Amino acid sequence: MPQTASAPDLEQIEQRLLEEKVNKRAQRYLRDLRRDAVIEYS
Repeated sequence: MPQTASAPDLEQIEQRLLEEKVNKRAQRYLRDLRRDAVIEYS
């Protein structure tokens, strides 16, 4: 007999969405830092 699949509960969904939001913000921040970085040669 196949096992029944359990859907994630509301708390797990909220946690995943929050993690995705934080990760996207971090990626955007790092991208902006790289874009604004100045390399000086002496």
